[in-house]
Amino acid sequence: MAGWLISFSLDRTARTVRAVLTFAATEQDCAQCAALLVEQLREHDVHVSAESLCRVLKRVIADEQRGFVFLARVEGRIVGVAYVAAILSVEHRGPAAWLEELYVAPAWRQLVSAPPWSLPSWSERERLAWRP
Repeated sequence: MAGWLISFSLDRTARTVRAVLTFAATEQDCAQCAALLVEQLREHDVHVSAESLCRVLKRVIADEQRGFVFLARVEGRIVGVAYVAAILSVEHRGPAAWLEELYVAPAWRQLVSAPPWSLPSWSERERLAWRP
């Protein structure tokens, strides 16, 4: 599992935790990811069930041509989720990706800093790049 060291503050006291970012959510992660997305959509006054979102996420994970799901874990708990939808683009003459959803639980939103040495190298970013 890849991971980054992230510093954050919940009460103006700097703390450091190991946040593991999994670049491919699994089917077992879908229910927790869906619960976070329900929170996000509720903030936008959109009401959906976690079950219906879970079904959509499972379809995405089962077929990488539909896109992919990233998640962020802290101490085993999923605290963030990103859903990238894949489309066939005329402008780009092939597959393209659209960041459809990005949600981080409110308690984990206030990042203080991420030291440059904690970010993936360019070669690692290239290796992690999505290619359908």
